[in-house]
Amino acid sequence: MESRTTVANVVKAAFSMLVRHADRGDTALPHDSSPSILAFDNHIHAIESLMASLVTEANDHLSTIKQTRNKFAPIHVLPDELLVNIWLLCVEDASQVDERLHSLALVCNLTNFEAHSRSSWGRPFPVTLPAMPALREARLERFPLQWESFNAPQLRALRINELQFDAQTFQGFLDLLRSSPNLEILLLKSTTPAEAPSETPSNNNSPIHLPRLRALYLFFPLSALCDDLLHLIRTDSLRQLLGGSASFNFWKTSRFPILDNIKSLIPPTGAIDLHYNKGIDIATDPHPFHAIEWPYYDSDLTTNGFALTSTSSAEMRDFLDIAQWISGFGMHTVVNLELSNSWWGRADIREIPPALLHHLPTLRTLKIRQWVNVNELLVQLGRPERGSSGSLQWPWPRLVNLSLEDSDTTEAHVIIDLARSRWGDPSKHQSDVKSVKEERPAKLKSLGTPIGLLNITDKYLVETLALEEALRPTRPVFPGVSEFGFR
Repeated sequence: MESRTTVANVVKAAFSMLVRHADRGDTALPHDSSPSILAFDNHIHAIESLMASLVTEANDHLSTIKQTRNKFAPIHVLPDELLVNIWLLCVEDASQVDERLHSLALVCNLTNFEAHSRSSWGRPFPVTLPAMPALREARLERFPLQWESFNAPQLRALRINELQFDAQTFQGFLDLLRSSPNLEILLLKSTTPAEAPSETPSNNNSPIHLPRLRALYLFFPLSALCDDLLHLIRTDSLRQLLGGSASFNFWKTSRFPILDNIKSLIPPTGAIDLHYNKGIDIATDPHPFHAIEWPYYDSDLTTNGFALTSTSSAEMRDFLDIAQWISGFGMHTVVNLELSNSWWGRADIREIPPALLHHLPTLRTLKIRQWVNVNELLVQLGRPERGSSGSLQWPWPRLVNLSLEDSDTTEAHVIIDLARSRWGDPSKHQSDVKSVKEERPAKLKSLGTPIGLLNITDKYLVETLALEEALRPTRPVFPGVSEFGFR
């Protein structure tokens, strides 16, 4: 509503303009299209625009005053932790949320809120909180809220542990995120199964736009909640991402737009660690969430990166699809691969197909564990193809670390043939390949062979052919004898 003073000023300005016209002898009222009328209209529009900006600025100042008017009150000599406890006691004793709780939140000037449930048995009863206009950061530990009534428009960081949702509370939580455009850190962790909705209701599945979000941590025992949040959240400022128990189609950016810019999370000098066991784990190295513990304070979230984990069993086609997805990250992205099998799957040896060689062109490290058969893959690893330019094209040309120590299915002749064909002298071992030294792939920086599989002579041969010159053994080492004599 316009103030009386502003309206009066506009009237005075209009009257002054008419007086100036009369002084010039122009006593007739101007017609609608005359320059004076147009100038008068422009003058009014300029005054209205100025008035609107002043009203907006005044409202902003008024909001700031309301939030900080009690900053210098005597109550603030008390520590913030005590103020929070006082406020929580009032909330727990209140039969309903009323204006007094809202006023108390203003008086306590709650900008940081940390709460832990006092109940150690059963599921805590949800607490109803009033609006908290000054709240910047909230940390909750087994402290469920009535999300429908919780409102904190200035919220910057939300950390929740032992979080449980049902279909109704999940929708309330999504609405809270939609009303928190300033959110920068969202960390949700639960170690107990949650009752996730089977599907998001059609009238509430609109995207959640969080333009300032830079750290997203989602860890749930089941993939439903993790998938739903990864699907709905939209942001271009993400720097740290952890998706625990994500499903296997997370590489489909059409379903998860948040992953469109995932390549920007990889540190320039970093790498991608890919591990295929029962499930599939992908993480950047350095890892943004290692060496620090929950609740991951702002000072901890400084390393760019991501980690995606799937806890359910993965089929080989899922793994190959993800390997192909990672291949699209670019030739500057180094990849480290570890292949293993779960103890429960040891009776069914996992066969790694040679088709994997068509993916991960920047593979640097390959580590093979127990109950995994890579014999056919290693055979093809030593067989180059002739490119269109006539040069040899070796699979995984950047491979420099090969670890087979824990492998229990690799055959000795496969390792020997690989060393001869890939790193040996092609004129002696491959008469059909006439190449120069520069066409050979790089020698290995590290090589581990299965313990007891190769005899001393074969092990010496393999290491001599495959390792860099500075790392090669000078002579075969027999049991009980070192390079310098008897032990």
